[in-house]
Amino acid sequence: AKDALNGYLAYFGTYTVDERAKTITHHRKGNINPGQVGDDAVRRYEFAPGDRLFLTPVDTGNRITWERAK
Repeated sequence: AKDALNGYLAYFGTYTVDERAKTITHHRKGNINPGQVGDDAVRRYEFAPGDRLFLTPVDTGNRITWERAK
């Protein structure tokens, strides 16, 4: 169970988009990690072909890929 939680991230809340900076800020209202409730997560965004969205946290080199379900 610990390994499953370490590899899983889930949160919900509102977001704002800064088109000039090409960033999206997720305002976390709830989180699987209680220590991150109320935090803001700022990520650079990039749209790609094939209904994909790349999100890159500004403070790490990680890249998150979202793809629209069909």
